[in-house]
Amino acid sequence: MSTFVELHSQAVSQAVYPTFKNILFATDFSQCSGSALECLRAVAELHGATVRVVHVISPERDRAALRPGHSESHTINKKMSVFLDEHPITGVPFEAFVARGPVAETLIDLVRCEQIDLIALGTRGLGQRLPTLGSVTGQILSEAPCPVLTVGEQMRAHTAERLERILYATDFSPASLRALPYALSLAKKKDSHLMLLYVDTREVTFDYLVEAAFEGKLLNLLPADAHLYGVEPIIGIGPVANGVIDTALEHDADVIVMGSPLEAPDCSIQIHLQAHCPVLSVK
Repeated sequence: MSTFVELHSQAVSQAVYPTFKNILFATDFSQCSGSALECLRAVAELHGATVRVVHVISPERDRAALRPGHSESHTINKKMSVFLDEHPITGVPFEAFVARGPVAETLIDLVRCEQIDLIALGTRGLGQRLPTLGSVTGQILSEAPCPVLTVGEQMRAHTAERLERILYATDFSPASLRALPYALSLAKKKDSHLMLLYVDTREVTFDYLVEAAFEGKLLNLLPADAHLYGVEPIIGIGPVANGVIDTALEHDADVIVMGSPLEAPDCSIQIHLQAHCPVLSVK
C-alpha cells in the first residue's frame, strides 16, 4: 500500500493539473459529432485551448468522387461551413480544414505533428455489438499518444455544456492513476463535484467494512492540496463496464475520466460506446 501511494504522489507532483491547449476535433458532420463538438467547446473554454476542426476524406471516398454523379469531395467545405453554423464554437479560437488519407492514421499523424494535447470525436455503434464502435475510434483509442475524448449516441443533451459532475473511474492500475490528474483538473476549474468510482468484480460477499476500506483507498488517492468543492467515493459491484456506465447515469455525471483500458480493451470500448456522457480516456 505504501508503495502504491508513493508512486501516485510522484505522478501528481510531475503534472498536478494538466491542461489542454491544442485540441484536435475530428468530425464526420453527424448529429453525434455535433454533440461532441458542443461538449468539446466547453472543455476548450475551461482550458483556454485552440480547437482544430478536421474532416478526413478517405481514399475510398476520394475514388468514389471521381465517378460520374459523385461530387462529395467538392462539397466538403460547404458541409464544414454548415456544420459549424449549426454547432458554433463561440468564445474559443479555432480553425477548420480538410485532410486526405486513411482516417485513423491521418488523425494520429496530425496529433503527433501538431503537438495535439487532446483528440475528440463522436462515436457511433449498433446496440450491444462492441466491434461496431468502428475501426477508426478503436485505432485512435489504442494508438493516439494523447488523451481521447469521445461522445456517444446515448449522450443526454444537458451534458454538452455542463461539466460540473466529474466521474473518475479507477481500478488502481498505473493507467487509471495517470488519468486522475485530468479529473482533478476538470474538477478544480469548475469547482465541480468529483466522484471517485471503484467497481469490484470479485464474487464475494460485499459488506459495509469492505466498502469502507475501498472508500478510504479512493480518498487516499487525492493529493493533500486538492481543495475541491465536493468529493464522493462510490463502490460498485459486478462487471466494470456496466458499473461505470450505470454509475455515470445514476449519478448524473457530465464526464467520465478513466485510464485505458480499465480492465481490458473491450471494457474500455463498451464504456466509450454506451456511456450517456462524454468519456475522457488517458493512457
